[in-house]
Amino acid sequence: MPVLDFHRGGLIRPAGSAGYGGGMNTTTALEIRIVPDAEMAEFQRVQQVFTDLRSALDEIDRVYLPVRSPRPVWRLLSLNSGDGEFRVRLTATGTKRRPAADLLRPVKALVDGVAHLHDVPEVPRFYMANTVARIAHAGRVGRGVREVSVAEVNGRVGPHVAISRPVVTNARQAVQERQQSYGSVSGILETLSSGRERRQGKGGSIHVGIFDPDARSAVRGEVPPDLEVQLRDLWAHRVLAGGVVTRNQRGQVISIRVDRLEQMPEDDSARASVAELLGADPDWLGGQRVDDYIREIRRG
Repeated sequence: MPVLDFHRGGLIRPAGSAGYGGGMNTTTALEIRIVPDAEMAEFQRVQQVFTDLRSALDEIDRVYLPVRSPRPVWRLLSLNSGDGEFRVRLTATGTKRRPAADLLRPVKALVDGVAHLHDVPEVPRFYMANTVARIAHAGRVGRGVREVSVAEVNGRVGPHVAISRPVVTNARQAVQERQQSYGSVSGILETLSSGRERRQGKGGSIHVGIFDPDARSAVRGEVPPDLEVQLRDLWAHRVLAGGVVTRNQRGQVISIRVDRLEQMPEDDSARASVAELLGADPDWLGGQRVDDYIREIRRG
């Protein structure tokens, strides 16, 4: 069966040919369902849906595994039409350094995130603010598209989750700026890219991603040119970034305008232990044992 590579300019090759890392994984994929309206769907609109969702998968993978590693190459496993709809399945193939099961973890996270956005206007786990915006863009109706939905395929097709009007509304609210204050975020510094003015030789800020692998979240940062040298030294390291923090209506940090960077320990070796913190105030628990204190707090 021919497979179309969405990551490398539309290259078509037969499944199982050289370079596919051991053959096509046929049991796990993302299924995208597009329902056109009474008119024929515009090709560019359908193409944009694929672009938005593929980019969302890429961003989710970076939050899942921020350190540099082989990234999924999303390939078209199948394309079907019938009953007034189109169904497309995307999958990824494994390598020696990263098995297919690991590469395909973003599929579940993407579907779960869409379901979460149906109920709550907040950034889901493994999503960046950019990812949320892409979901909202993919789910827009019009130009011949009536509905877009996604499902996880693992042996069988799971429930389809529509990128419905509530999802689009909540997604837009989740990335809407509601509060700004001075603060800080910590995580691994990755995905450096320059803004448009900088690419045109006009200076400008540098855009980065600050990934927190423990919280499974990421924040987009904007760094001024005068920190460029320090930025390069800290790339792929754990940092504490200070600056103007922007939050959404749920209090989630969605971006930071950085004015200070500090390298943090890569592990817990240089951090104070729980015993040291408790020793800082011997009467912190009011004379109670730790178990009794925790039990009382939980009852409250």
